[in-house]
Amino acid sequence: MVAQRAQPGHRTRLGHRRPGRPAPLLDAGRAGPLTPAQPAADQAARNKHSSGRPCPWAAVRTPREQHMPHIQVQHLAGRSSEQKRELARELTEAYVRVTGIEPEKVWLTFQDVPTEDWSIGGTLIADRG
Repeated sequence: MVAQRAQPGHRTRLGHRRPGRPAPLLDAGRAGPLTPAQPAADQAARNKHSSGRPCPWAAVRTPREQHMPHIQVQHLAGRSSEQKRELARELTEAYVRVTGIEPEKVWLTFQDVPTEDWSIGGTLIADRG
């Protein structure tokens, strides 16, 4: 199969418009851009935001089939750092046990939400007393 370049500014199969940047290489037999052997110019273009600034996550990009799972935990503010460490360890271990992925690939973020920003049944938790 021959890889072909989409026209600059042309909507790719992924539906993303990339004005001013080279379009990704498309393989006629696959949906999406080629990942394993991208030319350096294409890879450099993918490592920048549309504003032209370097992307902070560019160094951790992996091929599509090896994306890192990202677990987001939203909870009421007030958990200690020690509790978050234990949660991070336990959640990562559970994910690794179920999926078989390496622990280093599991990302986990905590979002502490103030009680005045969380509502249950139309009532703010802060108002529940």
